[in-house]
Amino acid sequence: MKPIQIANQPKLGFLRTVRITIDGIRYRLFRASVTVAVIAMAVAFLMNIMSESLLKRAVGRNTPERIARLRLAHDWMARLSRPGTREEIIIELAALNEDDARYPEMAAMSGLGTAAMAEFHGDAVEAAQYLAFFDRLDYGRRRSLVHTATGIGIFNRLVTDDGWTRFSEELGRMRSLGGKPDEDALRRFVRERRPKLLDRAGAVRDGRLKAIASVSAARGTRDMLTALTDAGGTFGDAVRAAGFAFDKEIAPEVADQANRVLQSRLIEKSIREEEARKAVAQYHDVLPGDVTLGMLWDALRDRPAAGRYLEKMKPFLRKAEEGGADVSGLTAERLTRLGQVHHEEVALVKAALLTADVGTGWMGLGKRMGWLLLVSMLVCMIGI
Repeated sequence: MKPIQIANQPKLGFLRTVRITIDGIRYRLFRASVTVAVIAMAVAFLMNIMSESLLKRAVGRNTPERIARLRLAHDWMARLSRPGTREEIIIELAALNEDDARYPEMAAMSGLGTAAMAEFHGDAVEAAQYLAFFDRLDYGRRRSLVHTATGIGIFNRLVTDDGWTRFSEELGRMRSLGGKPDEDALRRFVRERRPKLLDRAGAVRDGRLKAIASVSAARGTRDMLTALTDAGGTFGDAVRAAGFAFDKEIAPEVADQANRVLQSRLIEKSIREEEARKAVAQYHDVLPGDVTLGMLWDALRDRPAAGRYLEKMKPFLRKAEEGGADVSGLTAERLTRLGQVHHEEVALVKAALLTADVGTGWMGLGKRMGWLLLVSMLVCMIGI
């Protein structure tokens, strides 16, 4: 056995020991500071993501309602001009409840009693759920299940034996697909309740066509938007007489919005005038050829600038008045108000686009926010 020889161990001096200790402490403090910095950045990123998601949810909660409120005149223009397809009527009914004014309106136009209308509503809710399921699918999966069918055409395809067989087989192969509908319930729906649902939606459409014809006769030669400026008067009475649930409380607001839209269109046309373009160009310190409608509306939000622009518009307004346009309410204050409303509507549309995915993904944060939050939490864990 080889003998083990222990040599004398080197001895470090006091200063050498102190330098090695300081170097070790400095190295470990550097590593600790890097770790703390990484964790701090990850926590800051995490808090930023969570704060942004909370702000987006708060903004997105009321944005659609505010946009709809600003566009009441457009909504009523559409309702009084076209009856909608059967699919649109079904989806519209599914979103209603018995307290909504449009619920009894549909019942009256379709001629359904209380029990039949309740059944119609229940079938519409179920149909909307099935349609929402197919809308969530990507193109490849939807094509595998129902080929090129869309909307209520999906139900028409599933009622056939070949269409149902293919759907059932393909649905069984999609193991990772979430929110699958109950096949037996869907089968019963397309075979038993679909025909009655479509017939009742068709009855609503027929009733709306008659009501729209009555409204068209009441407005005469006026376009729908001009007629809606009298929503608080005789035209509003004609709309209610035709069967539409046109609340008297919102009629003045609809009339004001219709008048605002007409005035806004007139103002936007005025930008074609050279003097008007020069006024806006002077306000923004740009060339007249670079003036845009956005610049015009920004300038009109300023009361003095609106007054100067109105002076430049006078020749244009005289021509418009000779052509039959009503320019009596166009004052500087009105121009400023129109600019403010336009700015608000643009801001709300931008907010709606930015919060379009709110409510989806993990914890309702949206798909993008959900992934960013997951990554930031992962960085925190690794750093710790």
